[in-house]
Amino acid sequence: MAARQPVSLHERLQKADGYTRENVGASILQFLDDEGIPIEMVGKAKIFMQGSKDADGNMQAQALPSIELAPAWAAGPQWPVAEKAKPVKIPKVPSGRPVAPGGFNDIYIVPDMQVGYRRHKGGLVPFHDERCMDLHLQMIRHIRPQHVCMVGDNLDFADLSRFVREVAFVETMQPSIDRWHLFLSQVRAIVPDAEITWIEGNHEHRLPKQILENAAWSFGLKKANTPDDWPVLSVQSLCRLDELGVDYKEGYPSAEKWYSDHFLGIHGAKVRSGGSTAAAYVKDESISVVFGHIHRKELQYRTWRHARGRYETFAASPGTGARVDGGTPSVKAGVKGSGKLPNSVEDWQQGAAVVRMDADGFPSYSQIDIRDGRAWWGPHHWESTVDMFGNKMAKTA
Repeated sequence: MAARQPVSLHERLQKADGYTRENVGASILQFLDDEGIPIEMVGKAKIFMQGSKDADGNMQAQALPSIELAPAWAAGPQWPVAEKAKPVKIPKVPSGRPVAPGGFNDIYIVPDMQVGYRRHKGGLVPFHDERCMDLHLQMIRHIRPQHVCMVGDNLDFADLSRFVREVAFVETMQPSIDRWHLFLSQVRAIVPDAEITWIEGNHEHRLPKQILENAAWSFGLKKANTPDDWPVLSVQSLCRLDELGVDYKEGYPSAEKWYSDHFLGIHGAKVRSGGSTAAAYVKDESISVVFGHIHRKELQYRTWRHARGRYETFAASPGTGARVDGGTPSVKAGVKGSGKLPNSVEDWQQGAAVVRMDADGFPSYSQIDIRDGRAWWGPHHWESTVDMFGNKMAKTA
């Protein structure tokens, strides 16, 4: 088959039955359609009339069409760009427990919350468990820690994943950012003087990775004449972390927070089967470490020797704050054609932790168990005031 020879717009119009307004317009539209140029890209279309004499000396009018394209990129990127979270003002919340005794520092550990949504029947269904978020606030108010450590994967960013993306993930990034900012604001109101640290996980790292792979020109862009600000499309800017006094440790997988010479918080990149991830960390690290990433509760101890005798370390994963019923995107979780989620069981456990450091910086680990909207820590017990989706629970007599 012979290749199609290009035909100029002027030639097309010459073949039309006269230079009427209708014929000119129809020919222009046909030209755009044949060439695969969307009508939305046409900024201007003009017809100029030019007079000339024919062989007999008679004046003839000739239409000279002019099309000026206005490509979408001329006005800037049209792909959805997340905006900063809506600012939230929350009054300080009085605490119900005295500060830890002198010489000790309590660190409250918030593991993998996976805050995110999928759209279903016009509403937003969370990946995270709203009961866990409510329980975290109750427990932080009770414990009054000097430090709050969020060990990563707090924002899911499912629509930026390299894995299978559902249509239901579209336009869920903004409500996810807003929801997490609200939680951070509530934590700051409860412990106004605490150090709050957020360690970047692989899910938060999806944002800069996606930008570098698909829109590298926008990486690092800041507002005009604000050289000291965070880039506009950064976790720090979108979540207003400077306004909340939250220290964001970026650079996954090497992001980390040192609390003393003997204790470290990380997100982690190791995954071992059979509950052996903590064993891998305690073998590799010569200090105690709390990590996230695996969504399971694990704790492993090891005793080391040195010139002055012996010392003990641990590696621990507190669990997760994500849904464990298949509602969070994962290897085992699926979705039906109707948008409903089939029941699935992950080897995940919900939880949190408290690490108490003595005056010399040696840590002691204490697991907080969370199940079905209830939390236990020693003799203490809490119950969520909302259900998994954030709806207020009816008070029982």
